[in-house]
Amino acid sequence: MIDDSEEIAHRHGGVRSAMADREGFHALMMCCLQIGETMGKITTPSYCEVLPVSLATALRNMIAHDYLGVSPEIIIDTLEINIPELKEKIEHIFEKL
Repeated sequence: MIDDSEEIAHRHGGVRSAMADREGFHALMMCCLQIGETMGKITTPSYCEVLPVSLATALRNMIAHDYLGVSPEIIIDTLEINIPELKEKIEHIFEKL
């Protein structure tokens, strides 16, 4: 889903442009929801210490239960700032395996 969100943003010329497009908006919202859903399944304590599991799950719940009430700015910040940081942390975990 992280790669999908990057591809969607790239196709639209950036996250903000994608969020301004109806199809891009829904696609990125679904990516964020799925990232949160997947991260909510992480139970390994050492992973939970370094990954923002509770924040991702909270965003997933906001999207799932108040879809149109979620501020686009929250999603934009998440995709531009938090998701790249998350991707880096996940890659670091895989390097150690």
